[in-house]
Amino acid sequence: DFCLSRGLGDVYKRQLQDFDLGVSNVNEFVQVGLKRLESMQTREGGFGYWPGASHAHVYGTAYAAWVLTELKRSGIQVDDELLRKAIGFLNAELVRLRSYATPTAHDDARAAMALLATASSGRPNKELLDALVSRAESLPAFSRALLTMAVHTNDPSDPRLPVLLDSLRDRVELRGSTARSKAASRRFTALFDSPIRTDAMILLALVRAAPDDALIEPLARGLTEGRNRGALRNTQENAFALLAMSGYAELRELSLIHISEPTRQAEIS
Repeated sequence: DFCLSRGLGDVYKRQLQDFDLGVSNVNEFVQVGLKRLESMQTREGGFGYWPGASHAHVYGTAYAAWVLTELKRSGIQVDDELLRKAIGFLNAELVRLRSYATPTAHDDARAAMALLATASSGRPNKELLDALVSRAESLPAFSRALLTMAVHTNDPSDPRLPVLLDSLRDRVELRGSTARSKAASRRFTALFDSPIRTDAMILLALVRAAPDDALIEPLARGLTEGRNRGALRNTQENAFALLAMSGYAELRELSLIHISEPTRQAEIS
């Protein structure tokens, strides 16, 4: 019962190496996850959603490739060939999507995740990035967050970032001292969409691209209140929430509060 999303949730534990995760050797744990991921890579370079799949899952591949770039950024050893093949597959998919006269909303949502992965790898598809930015207002909130991070990763001084950030803020609703993303349709459940995951994605985008934004604190509170008995519903929600909250902690708390305890506790469901 090992699917791509669940396996990458295990790999994400390396992103939180300063926390006590109940794993004796985090690096060893992550390497096991990477080996499993390698076994899911198809001939075309993408990743199947289940072991033994003959065809790649485009969105899952983009998500996996981005996770691999995040691991490299945090200092973990990643098989360069594993990542090279995945990015090659994604760039081929982006070229195919670019050829569509009228891409669907799901095409654009897949493209946003793929553009973040390729930009993070240093091999961005700038033509499609520009095309997607031009129709950012038509994207669901979670894809706007991914696109914002892709543009920021490619060029932190990109003059289009303020407009993209405003489009993200437009999808956030303040509720007292907390904030949540505005209600959306269920059109994108095939891409693992959920309100909590969208909240986390927006928070992560703001932490990285606009670290002084006033919505960061309320979104962090909203994510905390969205837990049920200390956990979220699924791997995708947990993975993005943990990334967002660890970025928030580094940004807001660790620089301000002296932590006397040797470890901080984090629970992964």
